[in-house]
Amino acid sequence: MAAAVRLRADLAGLGFGTGASPATIIPVHVGDVVLCCRLWRELFDEGIFATAMVPPSVPDGQALIRVSTTALHTDAQLDRIASAFATAGRRLGLIP
Repeated sequence: MAAAVRLRADLAGLGFGTGASPATIIPVHVGDVVLCCRLWRELFDEGIFATAMVPPSVPDGQALIRVSTTALHTDAQLDRIASAFATAGRRLGLIP
């Protein structure tokens, strides 16, 4: 749970909407399907495995990336995930 709390805070600090759930699966809200798929691909190319959730799995306009964390994630791995989101998010204009 600590890994999820930390990563959620890191992603929110970058400007991503992550919701308020304390779950170990973190939703990163994107909204637009095309942008969500582009973010997924950018993360994949950065070596980060996440899941793109697009309609019909989620309602129209609510596409998101799901990131799963476990107690085995190291601080270095969490830093790497946040860094990949920062790079990809800025490249796509999702965050400042």
